[in-house]
Amino acid sequence: KKLRTKAVKSNPLQASLYAPCSEAEEISFRESIVAFGIQQPLDVLPAKNKAGYPEFTLRDGHRRLQAALDLHLPVVLVFVRYDLLEMTRAEFDASFIRAGTDRRNLPTLDLCRLLFKLEATETGRPEGQCDFADVAAKRFVAERIGKDLRTVARYARLLTVPLPIQTAVARGDLPLV
Repeated sequence: KKLRTKAVKSNPLQASLYAPCSEAEEISFRESIVAFGIQQPLDVLPAKNKAGYPEFTLRDGHRRLQAALDLHLPVVLVFVRYDLLEMTRAEFDASFIRAGTDRRNLPTLDLCRLLFKLEATETGRPEGQCDFADVAAKRFVAERIGKDLRTVARYARLLTVPLPIQTAVARGDLPLV
C-alpha cells in the first residue's frame, strides 16, 4: 500500500533502544535510496490495534522512514500488518524488539540493549523496565549473543551510563573493561 510519508508514526521505543547511526552511515543510506529506491516496504500497525498504538505506527523501517523524510519523498510503500492487530502492547513491543535483533550488522552493545528490553517485556516487568543486575536477565542475553555472563555484565553496566559514553565505547574510543 502507498501511504503519505508523513502519515507513518515512529515507534515510541525506537529512540530508547537504538543509538543513532553516524552521519556518514546516514548519508550513505540516503544515497543508496536515491540510487535504488526503498527496496522493502515499511511494516506498520493497522488502526484500532489492541496494543493501543496510533494507526501506521512503525514496527520495522525507522531508518527507511527517516531517509524518506530527509529526501522529501511524498509517499512510501508500507505493509499494514493486520496479523499484529490482536497483539497486546507487550506482545507488539516484543515483536518490535525481535525485528531489531534480526539485523546482522547490529553492534553488540545495541543488541544487548534490545535483548535486555525483550527479556523485561517477556517476563512482564512494569513497562518493560530492564533489570541490568538480574542474573536471569544476563543469562537470557548471554545465551542469545554467545557471550559469557562476565562479558554480558560489562555490557549491562555500560547500558546504565549516559549515551555519549556508550557511543564512545561502541566506536572503540573507550575500552570495555
